[in-house]
Amino acid sequence: DNVFARHHHLAEGVRQAVAAWGLRLCAKEAKWHSDTVSAILLPEGFDSAALVRHAYTSYNLSLGMGLNKVAGKVFRIGHLGDLNELMCLSAIAGSEMVMLDMGVPVEAGSGVGAAIGAPAEADGALGHHHLAVLVEGHRLPLGVVGLAQLAVEVARAHVAVGDHHDAAIGQLLLAQH
Repeated sequence: DNVFARHHHLAEGVRQAVAAWGLRLCAKEAKWHSDTVSAILLPEGFDSAALVRHAYTSYNLSLGMGLNKVAGKVFRIGHLGDLNELMCLSAIAGSEMVMLDMGVPVEAGSGVGAAIGAPAEADGALGHHHLAVLVEGHRLPLGVVGLAQLAVEVARAHVAVGDHHDAAIGQLLLAQH
């Protein structure tokens, strides 16, 4: 039951991000929304296959492609398996960065902010856990607002968050409570 609840929780966070971007899911009704993967429709004139290639070549981010009738029209963010909130937020932030690079009309940080900033009691809030930053060996609390601001700044600056973090940011630790 906990696994299904986690997948639903992460999926709702992605759906919050998609709504904040002003985009739509391929599934037209909520009853068809998947807790395993979200297929996101790009606006007319944008090639989702090019977006997925750019995500991988520029940011080492793996997104899914649209298949068959939706090939070139959708990209997919998966939220199934051994994932947590921070990993899902990285996919959201990376997707924003790629869309901005390609001229898709989304506001930098909007999806990340929506996924984190949902009220704590909402299914979609990916900021439920207590977070901390490790700076020079000292663990400092980082509230949801602080992480949201950090994620927005990362998206705005087009900084790829990988194994090595900028010294000023420190290392993010997820303290599961």
